[in-house]
Amino acid sequence: MLHRVVPSQYTSFEDISLENLQTVFSQASSQYLTISDNLDNLDNEYYYIVTFDDGYLSDYELVFPLIKNLNIVATFFINPINVGKPGFMNWDMIREMSIAGMLFGSHGLSHQNMVSLSLNEAKDELLKSRETIEKNIGKVISSFSFPFGQYNNKLIELAGRCGYSNCFVSSHGIMSYKKNFIPRNSINSKMKKSDIFNILFVTNKGILKWMIEDFVKITLKKLLGVNYYKKIRDWFFSKKSYEL
Repeated sequence: MLHRVVPSQYTSFEDISLENLQTVFSQASSQYLTISDNLDNLDNEYYYIVTFDDGYLSDYELVFPLIKNLNIVATFFINPINVGKPGFMNWDMIREMSIAGMLFGSHGLSHQNMVSLSLNEAKDELLKSRETIEKNIGKVISSFSFPFGQYNNKLIELAGRCGYSNCFVSSHGIMSYKKNFIPRNSINSKMKKSDIFNILFVTNKGILKWMIEDFVKITLKKLLGVNYYKKIRDWFFSKKSYEL
């Protein structure tokens, strides 16, 4: 899972430079693994699903040319309410990418913490975002990514009733068809090359580390709230300086 891609200098913990993104793809392809996003046609033993959240303008200006050149298909999760705003893609860009084979999913109508909403409010976020995207690109939308990685079983079930067959979350893990949600492993500006390699080629030790990190993250979000958790996280990582 990736967020905003920047030419060089990071402005946020969640940023990743274009050069470092290229490193991610080269590391994966060097091991002859398939980078794919077609959930109905995954017959290899190993593969990656590449996703970008929030619909930043960099998805069109930086990511799209790169992945087209590499013949990679990715999914871009967008919030319709932000489409066309400064710093975000507009519908013409999104349609161009869709025609070129890129996949799109909903990230909610307005990027709200779904757990904090009533079920009726969450239903509106799910349905209205899906309807808006489908209307603008003329394709069925079947994937949903939970904003801030916040979800629960009721929301997973509600998303299914609203027409989503794939629910993407920000918890670590390896995809399994036995689950009704798809875990994702975030790559960001504070990771070293070795950190990214350990995500792409995870070991049992790495999986245990994921479990501990997710437990700590979920606990802190519940105790502090999502917004304050992000402030603490960004402050902590601002004290470190990692470069690939």
